[in-house]
Amino acid sequence: MTRCVSAPEQRITGLARVGLDGAPFTAAIVAANLLVYVGQLAAMGDTQLLSGVPSRNPVAAAHLGKTILAFGANYAPFVVGEWRVETLLTSCFIHFSVMHIAFNMAAMRQMGAVVERTVGQARLASMYVTSGIVGAAASAGWGWFFTSPERLSAGASGAICGVLGAALVLGVRLQGWRGPIVRSMFTWLALTIGLGVFIGSDNAAHIGGTVTGALFAIAWRAGVVYSRAAARALVGVPVALVILSGLTVAARDAFDPWATMDVDARIAFAEDAKNRASCADAIRATERAARIAPKSERVAELKRELIVGCRPAAQ
Repeated sequence: MTRCVSAPEQRITGLARVGLDGAPFTAAIVAANLLVYVGQLAAMGDTQLLSGVPSRNPVAAAHLGKTILAFGANYAPFVVGEWRVETLLTSCFIHFSVMHIAFNMAAMRQMGAVVERTVGQARLASMYVTSGIVGAAASAGWGWFFTSPERLSAGASGAICGVLGAALVLGVRLQGWRGPIVRSMFTWLALTIGLGVFIGSDNAAHIGGTVTGALFAIAWRAGVVYSRAAARALVGVPVALVILSGLTVAARDAFDPWATMDVDARIAFAEDAKNRASCADAIRATERAARIAPKSERVAELKRELIVGCRPAAQ
């Protein structure tokens, strides 16, 4: 049976033990993120993901962007324009640099383990995955509607901020506003959001994840007992969603030639096809560009040119 332990037990199990002892879901999340990052390094075949410094070489930068998209990064035009909602989850396992993943995994290792030992892996699993999805959706929506329509983001920070938000609520319940958990959570959140302000990282995801995790923790009740079947479902369903999302991304990469083409790549493909008088390819590329850039003047111009230059094919 899985249960919420009483307040004194929560203090002991949450803080007295160190590392990932008694926190199998946290350990699995850390391992999965590291495994995906190794896969990214292997796919890149260079050191861009190790340095974290944007390449000034346009070919190398394009290669990095294509690789990130192939792994399922959160690209706002894909999410909104093509409803590729699976990337809201896969993007939570993708990172841009060694410092990016190191910071996120340090936070997850420390506070994920505390929350898991306090409330159990069933609660942590459902909260973590939901926080990641909401954080990624907030990022894509904020970019599409308010800042940059071509926003590209990735990282576990939205989901991890959910852990921090949940830990903050637990800390207030158990130790009050001046307790060590609350101070630690405020430090992590201030650092995360502060970095977002100064280096331009994804505060929409951070805030969305934090609020989601806090709401989950507010809903948790001490003394509630889960059956074994319910506990397995609360872990199994989030894990199944992660696997299904990853398989969906892999299937798109394998069968959709446009899967890793951003707006500029689709427009370039359409223009090249038009110049080669390959009307069918030009029309198809323009249609796919229009899905993810409906307000693009260049796409609208391409449509007009194709109506005239490819009239038979367009009909």
